[in-house]
Amino acid sequence: MNSTTRSNRRSARRHPQSEIANRFSDAGEETVLLFQKAPGLKEIVPLAAGIYEPQEWFEDAANLYTRLLEIAPARQDIRFQLAKAHFRMERRDIAEGLFKQILSDEPTHEGARYFLGLLAAFKKKWSAAIDSFQTVIRAKGSYFSLAIYQLHFIVRILVDEGDLDGALAQLEFILAHDPVNTDVLADKALVNSMAGRIEAADKAYERLLELEPWNSSYVNDYALHLLGSGRTEEAMAAFDKSIKIDGNIDSLENMGSHYFFTMKDDERALPFFERVLQAAPMRTKSLVLAEWIRAKLGKASGNN
Repeated sequence: MNSTTRSNRRSARRHPQSEIANRFSDAGEETVLLFQKAPGLKEIVPLAAGIYEPQEWFEDAANLYTRLLEIAPARQDIRFQLAKAHFRMERRDIAEGLFKQILSDEPTHEGARYFLGLLAAFKKKWSAAIDSFQTVIRAKGSYFSLAIYQLHFIVRILVDEGDLDGALAQLEFILAHDPVNTDVLADKALVNSMAGRIEAADKAYERLLELEPWNSSYVNDYALHLLGSGRTEEAMAAFDKSIKIDGNIDSLENMGSHYFFTMKDDERALPFFERVLQAAPMRTKSLVLAEWIRAKLGKASGNN
């Protein structure tokens, strides 16, 4: 043992964190030596990833992958890990270049395509992001669910921006590949309702409630859709079903408040407060407002 090594060991005893770092560094060096002897070793990537990435030491991980890639420049699995390390350090230009390099050699590489979609989304290049995520979804590989999640996220941005047709096109695409995704189906129903496509919304809600008939949130959404399309009695029946599922009467009271305070429509507000009182006779807000409306309209007191 030379004097430098002895000095390092004494320093490590005084600084436990340094000793831990040294052990990881030693593991990295051993990995490089192993790979120099066997550059075709497939297990090198999980071995290398297990050294630094669980600690989120991405700088050290990137350095290790760079050294491994110098030994075997054609190994795209190592280049992919290097690109992800740069991505996690928010070195997006470097990551993008590496992901594109991977795709130039392996056009069907799902991971690279997925991360390029993320990078496009960061830049708000929605069209490029959508193309990437659609490609990954079509492949139905290990990034399938992640790509659906990201594409669905873009859908909600398109809705916020008022592009309902664009949002619906992507919802249809997702459902063509994942037909029982109820979150996506719920958005399809909602967006169709927002766009005034009543029949399409009806069909989407019917399918949604076939899949999850006891989901009170979906039943409430359906009730609001029925109400918005002028089918008050059907909406009330749906609200009643929702109350039977979980006892939550907030939506009914909120709708009554909307008609009373916002729309100044006492007659349309009253049935909502009355339905609330059927479920909770002493609900203060609904009780007070219902009595006030009845008095104003000259109606007899009592829950109808």
